Amino acid sequence: KKIICREKIHQRYLFNFKKFKNIEILPYKNESRTNYWMNIISFKTLSFKKIYDLSLFLSKKKIETRRIWRPIHLQNHIKKFQKYKIFNATKLYESSLCLPSDDNISNSDVDKISNYIKKFYEIPNNNKL
Repeated sequence: KKIICREKIHQRYLFNFKKFKNIEILPYKNESRTNYWMNIISFKTLSFKKIYDLSLFLSKKKIETRRIWRPIHLQNHIKKFQKYKIFNATKLYESSLCLPSDDNISNSDVDKISNYIKKFYEIPNNNKL
């Protein structure tokens, strides 16, 4: 039942942002099973700082968001070990945010969160690097 609730939340986020060319809710692969544990929004035209500003903006509205995990190859205490060129991980980290995905949130909550993000994005100079 919880997975079904989270899938509906994911589908709602996908629906709410489908018309935005520069905003994407990261999809789940069809060939894998998922528990829809988190929803990640990715911005093609927002800088790392602007995404931080968005997170603060949402926080003032009592909406908790988080950065996705910092890639291991970027963490200082790991730098001395073998590393690989992982460009997509860095790009994803710098351009993404985890959205609320608790199975207790309603469609209207998801819509409110989505609308605040759209509002922030449409403020002049916020959608530019």
